[in-house]
Amino acid sequence: LNVNCPPYILGSLSPATRDRKRTGTAIVAVTLDAAAAQTAAPELRKSTGSPVLDAEALRIARTGQYSFLRGSTCTPQPLTYNLELTFQ
Repeated sequence: LNVNCPPYILGSLSPATRDRKRTGTAIVAVTLDAAAAQTAAPELRKSTGSPVLDAEALRIARTGQYSFLRGSTCTPQPLTYNLELTFQ
């Protein structure tokens, strides 16, 4: 993992999923290049136990906008990031 440059994501929850009473945590692997662009389709690594929430986690990972925090000690590098999404 690129410790000095954690990726940040801007994502949104779809209204249909927001209205449901399901809960759970998903982990989705997102592969990024040094410019924080996705280089492969996101992959579900841990299921929420709900097919609806799993599909929403994959959608958020696929459509999210990623970036790296750039600073004096940060050198962005390609990586596969385990994005953890908790639905409550």
